[in-house]
This record gives sequence, structure tokens and C-alpha cells, in this order.
Amino acid sequence: MMDYVLLVDSALCINCQACTIACRQAGNTNYSLPRLKVDGSRHYSCHHCEQPACCAVCSGGALIKNKDGIVLWERDNCLGCKLCVAACPHEAINYNSLFNEPVKCTFCWERLQQGEEPACSSACTTGARRFGKKEDILAHLSNRQKELASRGIKAVVEGLGDGQDDKVLFLKALG
Repeated sequence: MMDYVLLVDSALCINCQACTIACRQAGNTNYSLPRLKVDGSRHYSCHHCEQPACCAVCSGGALIKNKDGIVLWERDNCLGCKLCVAACPHEAINYNSLFNEPVKCTFCWERLQQGEEPACSSACTTGARRFGKKEDILAHLSNRQKELASRGIKAVVEGLGDGQDDKVLFLKALG
């Protein structure tokens, strides 16, 4: 079991959309429903939550959390009820009515199985999106917070602690 984490550093994100373009290319999504959406400082994508609400409401068992903590979708089990879309607290699941399927981030599961990182973090030119083993990302996060603090910038982490242990962490610089 690998404990993967994605860190999104808002202080480094320049809203260039390289991550969203790479995501679309990796997922072969020619339609308008993204797996990842970046809108200014807001990043909408699956957090691969510790206790995913989408999995809890999925009566067909189509949304599952695998042994690595990644929330995946099983096409054959999907009933098309769209409860997962409504249940997601992060607005991270879209529903493609044309293909009758939910559209969400899978951390590019196919790429991970081949030893590659997700397309979004691979394409990020500023290092705002970092993917890796949790211990490595947490070490980087600690150093990054110290760096920002040395410049008088307070930064908070979302997605970690307070009962949360999501696979997507957000470092938000407060100024």
C-alpha cells in the first residue's frame, strides 16, 4: 500500500491551466466536464477523502476507495443515480449525461500503476502541484511553511488534521 498525497500550493499557482489541460489529455476527455477545474485560487478535484461521502451514498458500489486510499469508479456497478455528485462536499464530481457516467479525478490511476505521477502535477510548471509519498510531501510542506513564514507570510494547510486526512492538501498563503 502506497500512501500518496497531492499538495496544492496556492502561493505558487499562477492559474495557467497547464494542470487542467494535462488532465483532459490524460483522461481523453473531449467533452466539457473536467476531472479537475482551477478557478483562481479554488481547485476543484476529488480529495480522495478519508471517509468519502460519495462512496457512502453509492448504492451500486460503483465508487470505491482502493487499498491506496484512492477513490475510483467501477463502470459496471454504476446505476446512474447521480447521488455521488450531490454528496461530494468539494464539488469534485461532474456527471456526463451523454455517456451516463460520473467524471472525477482518479489521481490518473492508470499512470500510477505504471510508476508515473498524475498528469496535473507532472505538467505543473511552477511546482504548485506536488504529488508523492505522504511522508515526502509532509516534509516539503513543513519546509515550505517555514520559507513562507521567514518572508512574513502566514500559511495554513487544509485537508490535514481536525479529523481530516484527505489525499489532497491545500497550502493557502494568507499574506
